[in-house]
Amino acid sequence: MNRSNVFKLAWEFVRIHNFTKSEALKQAWKNYKLVKQMKKEIVCFMYKKADGNFRTAWGTLQDNIVPESNPALRKSLDSVQVYFDTEAYGWRSFRKELLVA
Repeated sequence: MNRSNVFKLAWEFVRIHNFTKSEALKQAWKNYKLVKQMKKEIVCFMYKKADGNFRTAWGTLQDNIVPESNPALRKSLDSVQVYFDTEAYGWRSFRKELLVA
């Protein structure tokens, strides 16, 4: 994810989820920083689940921690962030607009 992707994601938040431009940019940068940090280490973060509850997760995207898997088996959507949950030892995902911290 690079700077132009941050702005594309922010624009998606504005168009689809009715965020203000300011809220959208804050949320897009929050997602960018999380992914960047998960590529370096295991990170604790929180997001809102579809049922309205909040979930605290410990996840990573480090190559030396995640098991080798077939990337084609994981769906890749621009609006969804996939991460490896180190507590459940499995792949999980959340909608990017629902990231809390």
